[in-house]
Amino acid sequence: MLQDTGERLILNDNWNLKTKMEHIHRYTAVSRKLKDKDVLDAACGTGYGTEIISRYAAHAVGIDLSLEAVQYAAGKYKRDNLKYLEMSVADLDFPDNSFDAVVSFETIEHISQEQQKAFLGEVSRVLKDTGAFFVSTPNDELERKLTFGAYTNPYHVCEFCEEDFETLLKQYFKYVNVYYQSVASASIMVRKGNDQGCGELYSNGSEAETERFYIAVCSNSDIPVNLSLDSTYKPALRDYYDEQNFLRNAYVHVDTGDGFDGKEFACAKCYSRDGKTFDYHFDLSQFQNIKALRFDPAEHAGIYKIVSIHSNLPEIWIHPLNADSTLDGVDTFTTMDPIYLITADNISQIQSVDISGEVLHEFSDYIAWNNLESKLRDVEEQVGKEEIRIKESELNEIKNALIIQKEYAVQNEVLHNATGKNVQQVEMLCGEIAREIQNVQEIVQKQVLRLEELNQEYLQQLLKEVANLNFIMAKQLRDTEDIIYMSKNTQRTTTDMLYVMQHTGWYHRAIRRIEKPGIMFRITRSVRQRGVLGSAKVFVKKSAKRLYRLSKKHKVLKSLLNGIRKLADQITPKLGAKLHRLIAESKMELNQDSLARGKALSGNAAAWIGEKPMPFDEKPLVSVIVPNFNHSAYLVDRLESVYNQTYPNFEVILLDDCSTDDSRAILMEYAEKYPDKTVVDFNEINGGKVFKQWNKGIAHAKGKLIWIAESDDWCELDFLEKMVPQFEYESVMLAFCRSLFMQDGSQVWSLEEYLADISTFDFSKPFVTSAHIAVQNGFALKNMIPNVSSAVFRNIGQIPQTITEIWENFKLCGDWLFYLYMIRGGCLSYTNETTNYYRIHMNSTSLKIQKSPAYYCEQEQISQFVAMNYNVDMGVFQKVLECLERHYIALNEVDDLSVVHDNYQLERIAAAASERKPNILMCCFSLQMGGGETYPIYLANEMRKQGACVTLLNFDMDGYSQQVRELIDPSVPVIHLKSPDYLGSILERTGANIVHSHHASVDQMVSEWLKEWGLPCKQVVSLHGMYETMDKESCERIFCDLAETCGQFVYTADKNLTRIRELGFLDHLPLVKIGNALPVMKINPISRDSLNIAKEDFVLCLVSRAIKEKGWQEAIQAVLLANKTSERKIHLVLIGDGLMKEKVEAIQSPYIHVLGQRPNIRDYFSMADMGFLPSKFRGESFPLVVIDSLMAGRPVLASDIGEIRNQLMDDRGEIAGELFSLQDWRIDVTDLANRIIRIAQNETYYRVLADRVPAARTKYDISKITKQYQAIYQKLYNEFGAVKK
Repeated sequence: MLQDTGERLILNDNWNLKTKMEHIHRYTAVSRKLKDKDVLDAACGTGYGTEIISRYAAHAVGIDLSLEAVQYAAGKYKRDNLKYLEMSVADLDFPDNSFDAVVSFETIEHISQEQQKAFLGEVSRVLKDTGAFFVSTPNDELERKLTFGAYTNPYHVCEFCEEDFETLLKQYFKYVNVYYQSVASASIMVRKGNDQGCGELYSNGSEAETERFYIAVCSNSDIPVNLSLDSTYKPALRDYYDEQNFLRNAYVHVDTGDGFDGKEFACAKCYSRDGKTFDYHFDLSQFQNIKALRFDPAEHAGIYKIVSIHSNLPEIWIHPLNADSTLDGVDTFTTMDPIYLITADNISQIQSVDISGEVLHEFSDYIAWNNLESKLRDVEEQVGKEEIRIKESELNEIKNALIIQKEYAVQNEVLHNATGKNVQQVEMLCGEIAREIQNVQEIVQKQVLRLEELNQEYLQQLLKEVANLNFIMAKQLRDTEDIIYMSKNTQRTTTDMLYVMQHTGWYHRAIRRIEKPGIMFRITRSVRQRGVLGSAKVFVKKSAKRLYRLSKKHKVLKSLLNGIRKLADQITPKLGAKLHRLIAESKMELNQDSLARGKALSGNAAAWIGEKPMPFDEKPLVSVIVPNFNHSAYLVDRLESVYNQTYPNFEVILLDDCSTDDSRAILMEYAEKYPDKTVVDFNEINGGKVFKQWNKGIAHAKGKLIWIAESDDWCELDFLEKMVPQFEYESVMLAFCRSLFMQDGSQVWSLEEYLADISTFDFSKPFVTSAHIAVQNGFALKNMIPNVSSAVFRNIGQIPQTITEIWENFKLCGDWLFYLYMIRGGCLSYTNETTNYYRIHMNSTSLKIQKSPAYYCEQEQISQFVAMNYNVDMGVFQKVLECLERHYIALNEVDDLSVVHDNYQLERIAAAASERKPNILMCCFSLQMGGGETYPIYLANEMRKQGACVTLLNFDMDGYSQQVRELIDPSVPVIHLKSPDYLGSILERTGANIVHSHHASVDQMVSEWLKEWGLPCKQVVSLHGMYETMDKESCERIFCDLAETCGQFVYTADKNLTRIRELGFLDHLPLVKIGNALPVMKINPISRDSLNIAKEDFVLCLVSRAIKEKGWQEAIQAVLLANKTSERKIHLVLIGDGLMKEKVEAIQSPYIHVLGQRPNIRDYFSMADMGFLPSKFRGESFPLVVIDSLMAGRPVLASDIGEIRNQLMDDRGEIAGELFSLQDWRIDVTDLANRIIRIAQNETYYRVLADRVPAARTKYDISKITKQYQAIYQKLYNEFGAVKK
């Protein structure tokens, strides 16, 4: 339902007279100048103003960003020449020269500076050459002065003083006329500099507020005299009379168990004779099970005094909930929503409540107070800027009107109760008007005094500007110090860096320090042959190319390169731009080199190349599962080969499925012999299936790796010693070794003989291959691992029900299904450097099963699983059918193949393949802390949980954090890219159908490889705010590439589209908006004692990269400043790593806690009282730490940028925290400190914010977000062909 917020107004009887005058006057004055014109009303809100314009204009169009507002307007106001459209003022979808006039009242202060520029540029474009632009903005500077700084408006993004307003408009229009609008008992508009006034203004005893609004008429041609807005607007006498007596509506909100949800409330109307006192009666008899009551006296900041409260209950109390101060029963509110809490014993039995009191002052009326200690009863007169002159003839009209007023009052005796007193009040009003005429001279004298005061204020403002300049100079000095700091490891000063830019020779020396002489000799050959001056440009490009490549390997050089970039930007933007372009060109050339090298390196199609191994820091724990049933004859050999492994770090899980021999005695003997390494779990009832035992053992396993050592097999004692290192490639999900088939102590067969029909792989030596290659070239044809005892696999937790349900009916192929499930999206490793001994029994039931129809049925189910989970040709299954036919004939010595054909049908397999979901390759820039880095991890984890085949490809372009690595679910295969040279090989060998990238550099590399190799997969790109911070030229180049390969662009915030819109790609790229989300995690709050923080102290927790743009410096300053005056101690916990961390660690304060990087940030948020993100990062879009704080149950104090407001908003539009605006991307530290103090000291206000958290975080269900992505993947996969023929 559309809400009247005070900024977007709904025209109805609840408007107060002053609000009605100021809005109606503007539209009425302008519309009369626009007869028979084509007019656009930009940001029309609920459309009442556009309707006024349409009464005069030839055609009127109202646009607004809110679809709800547009639908409301279109439904309420209907004219043939009137229409309403959903549209942004910063992107007007109209042809050039479309309108004679554009009207936009009180819009420009609600949008950012960038949007303001776009808005004014668009207005100038759609206006005709002689067209006019009418625009207004409130004088918020005056409001702050009159309230001594207490005024704030949360809806305003960028407010104006008169000078700034006029200066901005003159950047886009040649002619600008500024008018002032003031409102008291009438509304007056007068042009700046007009000393003659503009008509008559009637007052109810208080002067008009000086310059309450600025209104400008703008044009690029001379503004004609007939467009003058000098005018006066007076309300109808009946409206005026009601305004004198009607104070307002007030509400009592009722909590019946669901909190104050805004749906249950009682409303009361109050008529006041003096405009100040109020007496409300609220009927609450219709509500049941009342838990709590809240009294909302008004929608204005102000000073209130509650005189009495009564109800049907014997005792009842009322308390201010969010007052800034309370003194002798007088409550001061600076918030726009004053709230009182009503409490009583047995409150559920309350039937009604009567509240009386007094409005001592409303900030929205701009009346300053003189003395708080005397309870602010003496109201100081305000001096208006306009001279008020009343003609004698108008006075006579008012006297005649008063006679009518008396008659009206008599007829409305029920409403007003005291007719005589109302008449007396009107007569008193006449006297006040007469006295006001006599006091004009006194007003002018006061105005002169006020101007002198303003001169003093202007002087103070100049002093503040000087202080700001000093602050900027100090900041520049700190930035210079940063550059020197980044270059200290290279033993070069800032002068050296300048020399780099001016003299190419320094590149020669810098690279020589790092490279071998031979390499340096080759790099600089062309320069030495041609001479430095003759080939400087070629040399610099080649050197920069090599320097960029080396910077990825040498941290010292990387810091130097970053320092050079920043220094170049500071010296001159032109020089900085050239350097950035040079580096970008070097990246492109390197990518082209990678493409060429990658094709040369591709080599054997089955070999796995391009992944960087990640050696173990320590030997990982291996869980050895020994499932047993009646194998006492072989148990000793088995257990000896397990417990005597040369690999030291393992645990043994001994299982028995109700053996009838003496197996349990042997198992217990070893359990007692090795108690520190052994877990025992014996069944009391026979399970009947060995696969159930496997899953039971996996449930016990604590190791990162698992080995199922079947009770009748044995192995060499170095088995684990040889197997564990194969998992240094983190894509390897399962490894197996050479097996020998043993019968009665003798070898009867070998693995090489068993797999002789699979020629793709050489089993005489170790190899690693992708699951895609393995299945395509052998694993789909037969089970390549004949015995589970030869395999070790990663511990990914319990096997899901989708697999175990198939196991239940399998007699022979269950292990094959398990292997195919385990390696999905990852790799398979083989070694012949150790041996497993597979015992074959004479009375085995295996051959009997292979003769039965059940065996071929199981084979079909395996093929269906392959078809649904692997990107393979349908021709593979034709080969499987042919093998089964030969196998059946050999076993049964018959030609009738009906058993095979009835139980293994290609049509059913093809049907299964048609339901296949695509293989996803999720790409991340690096495994480091950061929203763009960790979000792909969370997304991949949830996709795997939902059954998708997903692989995480780490481009490893900015280091490696083990803490971030631990966020990845063990079931998700991880590939650490050795070099971009191998990207094409990785894409091809993983069999990926969808490549999802999350970083501009990765986006571009993936696109180039997909085009070069012509791979049959599509790209999905998530925009995380990076492109807004890049130069247009680089963005344009990347988007041109992506347009060919990317099937879907996903953005989280509207600002992500800024650069796309500027480059003209908006209508040419497939775009969809999907919010971010995070998984639910177990939270273990950090102990405050560990940080020396008292339980009663207030704690803010800031988690981000430690860079200036995230506001670390301002956060520390605000907390230190707040502690100087706050009664409650306030602490700041800083979590993150970066350049700022080293700086702030030097601060010695018991209130600042610098912790560095931490993996469990929700544990710290839950320890704190509030999340904190004072970011001024221009690329901020949808910060995940905001979600983390909400998930930990904590509200957030943050800057109002990006999508943070929407992130914190619940379904009722309330904010689970508090937001503050940036001024020119700078943080007002004093204002921030005051906000922190107010939240910390007002426990009731804090509880209101905290109570909004549960509703705000409900929208961050990562399972729902993931399903949206899955739908995109499936759509793209279906478009380019789901099934290979």
